[in-house]
Amino acid sequence: MNKLIVCLIIQKYLRYKIEYKRMLYCKKCEKEVVVMGVPYSAMSEDELNDIKTKTGQENKLILFNPPPIIPYHCPDCGAELEEK
Repeated sequence: MNKLIVCLIIQKYLRYKIEYKRMLYCKKCEKEVVVMGVPYSAMSEDELNDIKTKTGQENKLILFNPPPIIPYHCPDCGAELEEK
């Protein structure tokens, strides 16, 4: 699971730098999917929306807090994800 988790570094003034450790891919959507574990109690809704916007600008989908069992499924279409 550690290989799939995205490291989120919260910098001063809540500017985010998202570092992608490993990507999954959805053939149906033809997009990369970032897997990210986020403690919801530690972040506000605006902060989560900011992360979604930044990944969307890079034409990537984001899968928040997936279950520990693979295969993972696309958050958009539900298709099974492949390792990129």
